[in-house]
Amino acid sequence: GAEGLQGWQIQYHDDAVSIFGLSAVDPETVWAVGRTAGDSPQSLALRSTDGGESWEISYPGVPTLLTCASASSDEVCWAGGYGCIVKTEDGGDTWEMRIAADGYYVTDISAVDARTCWAVGYLTASGPDFNGFIVKTEDGGDTWEVQASGIPCPLTGVCAVDGLNCWVCGGFFSPGLTWPPVPPAVAGRLMRTADGGSSWRELGEEGHAYYRLSVPDPGNVWVAGLRADLSNPWDSRTEIYRSRDGGSSWDAYPTAFGPWTYNSGGLCAVDGDTAWLAAHPYYGSNVISRSDDGGATWTAQAEGPVAFTDIAAADSMTAWACGSDPTNLGMYGRGHILHTSDGGWKPSPRIEALSPSSGMAGDDVTLSGNGFGERESFCKVRFGNLDAPVISWSDDAIACRVPDGVSPGPLEVTVITGGGASNSAPFTVEERTVIMGFVGYAAHASYLEGIRVAVHDLDGDLLAAALT
Repeated sequence: GAEGLQGWQIQYHDDAVSIFGLSAVDPETVWAVGRTAGDSPQSLALRSTDGGESWEISYPGVPTLLTCASASSDEVCWAGGYGCIVKTEDGGDTWEMRIAADGYYVTDISAVDARTCWAVGYLTASGPDFNGFIVKTEDGGDTWEVQASGIPCPLTGVCAVDGLNCWVCGGFFSPGLTWPPVPPAVAGRLMRTADGGSSWRELGEEGHAYYRLSVPDPGNVWVAGLRADLSNPWDSRTEIYRSRDGGSSWDAYPTAFGPWTYNSGGLCAVDGDTAWLAAHPYYGSNVISRSDDGGATWTAQAEGPVAFTDIAAADSMTAWACGSDPTNLGMYGRGHILHTSDGGWKPSPRIEALSPSSGMAGDDVTLSGNGFGERESFCKVRFGNLDAPVISWSDDAIACRVPDGVSPGPLEVTVITGGGASNSAPFTVEERTVIMGFVGYAAHASYLEGIRVAVHDLDGDLLAAALT
């Protein structure tokens, strides 16, 4: 980070709508879809051609929610949702129904251009079998080919590189926390085609669920998923799976999103190094994180006021994230769109002084500096590798306590915020001496109350005193 950076800012907010899907064409052009709230909801689309400074609202005319969007230009946008796919070729002035199929939930959509588009989803009435499907059109949506169906998990992500190469993912994880109890279960699919969908190659591993994917070029593939531990579901972990050779080999990296999530809200990579990840976990906060090292490490940049459902980037500096009410997702509105034009970074925190600069575990310490910002759930003060309990937090001062468990001796104190890690400040942990014992015989201790016990060093200086 650097001075003058603003990070993520709320750019659009309407309590009367829910916003679920985004698609960025360039730094100036972005589309969003969702639905209105209330007793008679209807589908909703928004478009901005000035970087999000203003938004044009249109109504595709279907009485259902739209959950995903894929725009190939400032005029052409495809959108999918419950039982439908719609399309506009005039910037949202008019929308045409391209698929109407009750019971089919279109979870993601990816357009190559105005004529070629893939979509994935599952049958809502198929119970635990899900019956995931893949469809494709090459004539603008007049006709659709079912390329796969009956897949035993919901398909939730699709990313087309061109008319021949496309990736699809999906999965579900049930920790078994129901009554009556059912065994934990996991299923997932990670698939790709290199021949336009005539054949699909399975690349996923057993015991994994794959929720979101992003493919910025044919070689670089990013997937957000989960490695399940069915013997102890609480040990299941969300991970990022990365391939740099088109899927021939993979690396797995941990994320910062709790033990496990129902779904990753969004994943968008701009190249092989840089990507954003947003999530609405079952437990924890709604956080946007960024990686600049190919997914190996992630830095939390912002905590949202809503549950994030999608994220879209035009380049490494410009991106949007959207979400709706975190407690009634998809039902009651509070639609938000957040935006960054500076890579999502806030000013870097800087420590100027510690007062005191030495002390024992449990002692209060004040950090003076700048760029601490408002405290979000991921913001922390670290003494070495331990998090310190925070008493108060402001932009230029933090009061905290030396954490239990620190070892005596010198260590470094740092502050972690959405602007990254601060400089380190030296602190010396002093050793605490504890003297324990009793006065008189233990059996008669109750008769010896009120006796003052003092401990002095060899120079006669008082070290500690207490009353029995």
